Amino acid sequence: MSYTPSGSNQHTLTRPLREHFPYRKNHLDTLGHVLQATLEGKHVIQQSIADRLPGEAQNPSKLRRVERFFSTHPLSQHHTATYLLNSLPDNEKLTFILDRTNWDLGQTPINILMLAVLQPSTNTALPLCWTTLNHSGNSSTKARVDLLEALFHMLPIERIGMLLADREFIGEPWLTFLVEHEVPFTLRIRENMHLDDIQAKVWFEDLRSSEVSEVVHDVLLAGLPVWTQATLSPEGERVIVISSVSDELLLERYRKRFRIECLFKNMKSLGFRLENTHMTDPRHLERLVCLLAVVFVWAVKLGERVHIRKKNHGRLARSVFRVGISLLLELFRKPLQALLDGLQLLFPRRCSPGILKLQNW
Repeated sequence: MSYTPSGSNQHTLTRPLREHFPYRKNHLDTLGHVLQATLEGKHVIQQSIADRLPGEAQNPSKLRRVERFFSTHPLSQHHTATYLLNSLPDNEKLTFILDRTNWDLGQTPINILMLAVLQPSTNTALPLCWTTLNHSGNSSTKARVDLLEALFHMLPIERIGMLLADREFIGEPWLTFLVEHEVPFTLRIRENMHLDDIQAKVWFEDLRSSEVSEVVHDVLLAGLPVWTQATLSPEGERVIVISSVSDELLLERYRKRFRIECLFKNMKSLGFRLENTHMTDPRHLERLVCLLAVVFVWAVKLGERVHIRKKNHGRLARSVFRVGISLLLELFRKPLQALLDGLQLLFPRRCSPGILKLQNW
């Protein structure tokens, strides 16, 4: 299918990007072009990105440009994480979610351990930092610790309001690390784990469907004091969570962990089809996820400004992310001055009105 890129609008990102990313102009030009091409195509396949790049060059030349971007561009998750955190309120504690997403490229497993942050006003998970594991299956304690330590370098530990994670992310060394660094956590545990030397399922064996237990105080898991709460799902599955914090809302808080599942779906099959990439090099994959991280920040910044109707069950008729993506696509189709005005929403902190009046860079 032929495609006509959006012409001069492709060049308007360079100046505002410069305010947030410390790259040379040629790197900023390329970053802006690849970002917009990825957004407009909603696809991470390199050929799809190349098809949407501006300019008169032949497609093979554009494809080589995209390949060079993923192999040599200075874009890094340190810079995208800084940009993301700067887009969030600086006077609130933040909720973080740890999880993995994985797929296979032929016989090669791709396994990404990710730490996401919840955007407070919308509870939308955004990709903050991650690591590509060189194996299939569960992550190691070291890989988790490395991600948390990367987070500690980006913001004070006091800004961490809560860490959420599923049953995979349990173990004495890992819990000890969280306790020692005073990271509040709420985690789901397996039924066969022991609380005060009694299997967790025995603690809550009398639960009825959809019933929520009272918070059990000061039980020991792997020698560490935790609080716990449980419910029995309509399907008959016990959901047991532990926390370093005592309140009556442990399960309600833990439900926000599902937001990272929505993030993965929007990155993959329901959004940008990340699992279709042929990349296996961790450095190339890092730049690819960095692109998506920036696009996700933009989508949420626009989507949160729209009133979205709720359905009868209380959920939004459309997600903030999907509304934001639609608004982004509309924005980049607008005439130049309207686009420049709209960019103020995406680059609000340092992009001054004087900059927005410049139509050429």
